[in-house]
Amino acid sequence: MCGLAAEANPAPQPGDVATTDGNVLAIDNKNTFPGMNNMTYSSGYAPTVANGAAHIVLPLYTVDPGGELMGEQLHVSFNLGDTESSPFQFLNYDETISLDKASGRYIIDKSFALAGRRVMGRYPLVVNVDGKKSDGTQFTQSFTVYVTITDGIDPNATPTPEPTPEIETPSEEPPVPEAKVLLNSYTVTPSPAVAGEEVLVSAEILNTSETQDISNVKVTVTGETTDLMPVDSTTSYYFKTIESGNSVWLDFKMKISPGVEPKPLRVLLSIKYEGNKATAYSAEENILIPVTQEIRLEYDEPQFPANVNAGDTQQVSMNVMNMGIGTVHNVRMEVVADALLPEKTAFIGNIASGEAKKGELYVFVGTKDMADGADVVEKYGDVSGKVVLTYEDENGQVFTEEFPFETTINPPVIMPEEPEEEEEKPKNQGQWWISIVVAGAVIAAIVIIRYVVKQKQKRQREADEAD
Repeated sequence: MCGLAAEANPAPQPGDVATTDGNVLAIDNKNTFPGMNNMTYSSGYAPTVANGAAHIVLPLYTVDPGGELMGEQLHVSFNLGDTESSPFQFLNYDETISLDKASGRYIIDKSFALAGRRVMGRYPLVVNVDGKKSDGTQFTQSFTVYVTITDGIDPNATPTPEPTPEIETPSEEPPVPEAKVLLNSYTVTPSPAVAGEEVLVSAEILNTSETQDISNVKVTVTGETTDLMPVDSTTSYYFKTIESGNSVWLDFKMKISPGVEPKPLRVLLSIKYEGNKATAYSAEENILIPVTQEIRLEYDEPQFPANVNAGDTQQVSMNVMNMGIGTVHNVRMEVVADALLPEKTAFIGNIASGEAKKGELYVFVGTKDMADGADVVEKYGDVSGKVVLTYEDENGQVFTEEFPFETTINPPVIMPEEPEEEEEKPKNQGQWWISIVVAGAVIAAIVIIRYVVKQKQKRQREADEAD
């Protein structure tokens, strides 16, 4: 069992909400919060101990009314005491907590794993908090929590007399297998990472032995190259013990160089530890971080005429320039609009850093009633559409950009015949029917195109339904 008390400098008076002079935060000793078993600090709150862990709840509030912290966040770390005598397992308990909006308190709710061979006694656990006040001033403050261990080894117990050992002929001890550790799993957030930004890495270190505990575990984190560097000044992490078959988690941040090429970068983990009879061992592991470069494209926005005529063919083009570091893959453009029929999607291809390429395609101008599923009577009039630019990054992630346009489809233009010389008018006056034949041929061509397009779309729909 455990008993607990908490104090800051100066300590709050029992029965009152704690107040401090010169301190930013104080302990709320009047109210209860989840996990406190309906007991306030002033009425004797004690932590819950179960399954080999001590659970504490420490509610804090800002002393200055209305003086909230910048970002309403607080970084919390813990000093568990001397590694040789502390009853706690040395794990990474650091965290950042946010203001609880409902209560207006920064609630530290934490469980601490207890060591298997803990000794009875009263142990201090120092809670260190740091943050920034609303005016940007940095502050740090500490609160001491006292944990009383009553279910451990009694240091004052009279040792049981050991029996007189029998003299035996010494025998050679069988070799003890090495207790091996390995990187069991890890996560990288975000993944893929963007060059120039930070990533959070969580790594699980596993003791694979089923019979041996390992102790004095030290994990050192480095980047394989200067393109990947630890963010924190502390690059080594210590764990007092990892019991057989168990694992510990390690969290750290890495900074990626802005100018690095888009490729995986490697984090190196150097693990040193002691096995049976304090035998020293070491292991090397690595973590891969996929890196991509931010895509920076510049382009001339495509233009589409404000007025077109049915039966015309229009050219649409645009220049695309890669201003980023990585290659942009599978760049293509297409026109999407009712009554406008592009011959195909224009495939521009891959564009390396610093290169520019041009894409162009041709669009046949039909009529509004030629659109798939069109429920319109008029053939001509206003039509909306868009030019779609599609491309991919090094990891195959697809991006699209759209350029909307509007145009008006007008009837087809029938070019009149050139006038003849004045003296030849009587000879050609009987040929007016030629203009009528030409106009009829153009309209017939449009009708045929409409029919072919609709039949093709119908076959495509039937094929899709059959699939």
